[in-house]
Amino acid sequence: MKDSNGKERKKRQEQMSLRENKVEILAPAGSYDILMADFAAGADAVYLGGAMFGARAYANNLSQEELLRALDYAHLHDKKIYLTVNTLMKQQELEDRLLPYLEPFYKAGLSAVIVQDFGAFEAIKEAFPGLHIHASTQMTVTGAAGAKLLKEAGASRVVTARELNLAEIKAIHDNCDIEIESFIHGALCYCYSGQCLLSSFQGGRSGNRGRCAQPCRLMYTPQTSAMPRTKGKGLRGDENRQKDSNGSAYLLSPKDMCGLPVLPDIIEAGVYSLKIEGRMKNVNYAAGVTGIYRKYVDRYLEYGREGFKVEDSDINDLMDLYNRGAFTTGYYNNTKGREMISLKRPNHMGTKALKVLKNEGGRVLFEALEQIYPQDVFEIDKENSFSSGSAYAKGSRFTVNLPKKYRLEKGRVLYRMKNGELTRFVEKQYVGQTLKKKIDVHLTAACDRPLELTFTDTSTGAAVTQTGAEAQAAQKQPAKKERLAEIVTALGDTPFAAETVKVDLQGELFVPVSALKELKRNCAQALEKKILGQYYRELPKGAVEDRIAMSQDTQVYMDTKDASVAGSVENMQIQAAQQSQTRPVTVLVTTLRQAESVYPMADITDIYFDFRLFIREKDSRMMAEAVGKCKAAQKNPVLALPHILRGKDSQKGRQLMENWLAAGADTFLVRSLEQLGLLKELSRSAVIRVITDANLYTWNTRAEQFLLKTTGTQKNLRIIRTTMPLELTAQELAQTKNAVLPRELIVYTHLPLMVSEQCVKKTLGKCDGANGRMTMTGYRQQYQVQSVCDLCYSILYDDTVLDISKPETLIDKAAPDSIRYEFIEETAEPDKVLTGRQNCEKTGRGHFELGVE
Repeated sequence: MKDSNGKERKKRQEQMSLRENKVEILAPAGSYDILMADFAAGADAVYLGGAMFGARAYANNLSQEELLRALDYAHLHDKKIYLTVNTLMKQQELEDRLLPYLEPFYKAGLSAVIVQDFGAFEAIKEAFPGLHIHASTQMTVTGAAGAKLLKEAGASRVVTARELNLAEIKAIHDNCDIEIESFIHGALCYCYSGQCLLSSFQGGRSGNRGRCAQPCRLMYTPQTSAMPRTKGKGLRGDENRQKDSNGSAYLLSPKDMCGLPVLPDIIEAGVYSLKIEGRMKNVNYAAGVTGIYRKYVDRYLEYGREGFKVEDSDINDLMDLYNRGAFTTGYYNNTKGREMISLKRPNHMGTKALKVLKNEGGRVLFEALEQIYPQDVFEIDKENSFSSGSAYAKGSRFTVNLPKKYRLEKGRVLYRMKNGELTRFVEKQYVGQTLKKKIDVHLTAACDRPLELTFTDTSTGAAVTQTGAEAQAAQKQPAKKERLAEIVTALGDTPFAAETVKVDLQGELFVPVSALKELKRNCAQALEKKILGQYYRELPKGAVEDRIAMSQDTQVYMDTKDASVAGSVENMQIQAAQQSQTRPVTVLVTTLRQAESVYPMADITDIYFDFRLFIREKDSRMMAEAVGKCKAAQKNPVLALPHILRGKDSQKGRQLMENWLAAGADTFLVRSLEQLGLLKELSRSAVIRVITDANLYTWNTRAEQFLLKTTGTQKNLRIIRTTMPLELTAQELAQTKNAVLPRELIVYTHLPLMVSEQCVKKTLGKCDGANGRMTMTGYRQQYQVQSVCDLCYSILYDDTVLDISKPETLIDKAAPDSIRYEFIEETAEPDKVLTGRQNCEKTGRGHFELGVE
């Protein structure tokens, strides 16, 4: 050890400052052991779930005791922990459980919560001052307008939708002063996060509740006419390691993302936090991936773009840790299509490792396609594998005795599913390792004066000084500096490790060893207490209980409701309908012919026009005509905006909104925060009324308060009603009857189960840009895939019609203020359905009766 002259400490602080200001590596932690390994591998922060409200309910989430211990450990080592509270919350959960659950973590210094539910966002912001709120990727932030809304609402960070390209992320960075977090490695969802109901409606396991069953990783069969014409290596080519005789493939299963090749581009686009996916993965994956990204982030920060080069060996290691048939760089480079989909296999693919040269009755001669290590694991089929006992160089040949039953014909390639050498490296370097915080140690000993020991945190400069027993003049052998330094730096049972040591020994002294060791322990405890004390927070006694009581006071919501919609046309319609014992009925149409059939119907109050009717520039005349006919029929025209609106399409979306206003209409069905943000900008010069759709989730009354507050002081922008969620039962919907705003219930529709930037037609090589549909089957069900080519996304619809229009007693239980029929099929005839003259063969009630966990 050497004396500290301040230069090295300054250098460390500068490096840390650069790292903190430029970029953060954010790793997944499905358990306490993984958290420890992630930090050892170089993670700046981890995200994890606790006992409640996490979007990975089946991960080995941390208990309260483990999480509190983890927070202290992280704070001692200048790390951060972000707690996932990113599920949608039912009314009683939000009122009774959320705040008490978070209170101990807030007091212990939790850095941030990751939130999807608008109501949870609002409740946390009010109850826990100073706690950062990160807007989850489940909120589907796709542009700067949506990011601004969240910034104004109190978010300190947005986690962007995975589908954004580098230019779109940079636009958010340039136009909104908010931290940006983006995924850089791991699994990709086929659907925009937060917009997926496939698992929920297939088997009741809702992704919005952290229970996704991953049905996107199952096989699906397109119509025969939609199959691509290929030679040799089509969907049934020889490379397919899992085949199906009817042409099925893993059509909805994306390959994993690896952002390493474009890491400088991601950082320079303004991404502060680099997020690694994988809270369901094991410790070797989480720590191994983190270690590799730590290496390259440091390389970029030190040498810049010019010195940044990714080594093939590290990509190979990432492949060995987990891949689904090669990596993609995700959507960062604005790519999508077949090359991003793992058609052959939905899980770990491994890496090509062995080629069969000869098989004589189970005595198999292999050629090594890569360096082979002891304990490498090779897959034979789904159920069988074998391990290597020795190391073999690439290109070498060796023989293995295997059971004759295995089909290991000449020329077959086996894949390595586990790299033994990589596993040993990760376990030795990271797993089970405990970080030690670097400190400077200074001992002063003078005759007849108390020993004085100072510990200084080298990263922050925090210091404590403790005094102990007096040193005496030496009678025989005086104490030596080297021995005293050895004692005070033996810190094995503390969180610290000495970086430098200085012993100021004044004269020939006797220093009692036991007293010195006790002083060392006291000093370590005092420094630990001081460091942790900087993070601890206090709340006034009873503050959480008071907040819970306030949230249960329905008068608060009723006052807000009266103030926000009093005197509006919608409110008068609702009051009139209540007096006549009927509810207003609204209709969504996807063709102008459907609209024509609805105009004469007296019971209809609003007609929602699908945006695709008017998306092209030449459609403005038809738009004006539709608005005129609607008003002439004494109905309110509403423009149903796209299910998704990315930053790259914001100008097209804005033009659509302006055209609608120019046509003399002012009401919009809004389906994303980006759209709400754009309308807020337009409301500076026009009166705009908003109806939020079901995918702007209002599972609780707090969520509606949040939405109202996003409109801020813009008097021209009014949210006039919300659409009730699709995953709650009638009984659960009834619990929100004291909602801030009037509520509309969809009683007839084809459910949009997925909204995806991908397109099955494009994956199959059939992209024609014609906004068409195709049929796909899977999991004993049938689906319709709608290509929305004007904005280049797709919607996967349930082929079964959701119909809860009868009996009306069920609707009465949910207590909506109005009901809506949606005619998604272009061949549907609204007049016949609404008058009971047409019944669908395949109908269901969705979650209206059974709900989700």
